[in-house]
Amino acid sequence: MKKILVVMFVMIFMLLSSASVYADEYPSGFDSNTLYESAEIKDVKILFSRANSGISDIANEKGIKSAKITNLSSGEEKNIETKSTTQLLKRKKSKNGAITNNYATTSFATIKNSDLNVMSLLRNKYDYATEDRSYSVRAYSTIYWDEVVSDGITYYTLDHVSGGWSILDSQATISNRFVRLGQDGWVYGYGWKQQYTPWMSVSSIYTKYAYTSWSPVSSTRTNFVGGSQRCIITQQGSSWWFVFAHNITGTTSYTYD
Repeated sequence: MKKILVVMFVMIFMLLSSASVYADEYPSGFDSNTLYESAEIKDVKILFSRANSGISDIANEKGIKSAKITNLSSGEEKNIETKSTTQLLKRKKSKNGAITNNYATTSFATIKNSDLNVMSLLRNKYDYATEDRSYSVRAYSTIYWDEVVSDGITYYTLDHVSGGWSILDSQATISNRFVRLGQDGWVYGYGWKQQYTPWMSVSSIYTKYAYTSWSPVSSTRTNFVGGSQRCIITQQGSSWWFVFAHNITGTTSYTYD
């Protein structure tokens, strides 16, 4: 009887010790401690004001924002000015010392009526920033991405992209709206890897997620991490192809055309 009790005591002790080890190794919160967390700003007016004023949680906005319009009849091309702002939403540290930063980078590309070679005949009702009748259409996108720093190496991972188009002049119309997400770059243990979605038809406001099968890419050998959106803008009988690429890596303006 004493032997049975001893064996049972030993088994219970081993089970409790094992549970304690696993609980310590994998605590709640994905085995990480939150170092910083901030509520996300989602108001487009506030985000545009931040971008316009150069306010960002990253010292230097390194991402490349490339916007271009092409006249469908003449082939005339024009580059469109872009501005961006980044929010640090969360920073956490895992038990192995890896730091993960969760960012949201919002970029804007605003087309003026003069870019389309037209003049506004009506007072602008839709430009939430300036109520200036000189603007036609504004594209915007927010890239939700993670930066992981582990053993001196930095990786990027795209989570999802939200964005859309705002009509700033009631004479303008938008059609043929498409979005494509990409995460191209060097994957350790694999090599160079192209990871992207097909062009997806969307409405004036959209949210699209990256594939969960995508591998993190190196920050130093990365081609594109972000999203591209395109549409056709028509105003006063003139139609233009509008491509807006939002790439947070800052290495290329590759748009997946």
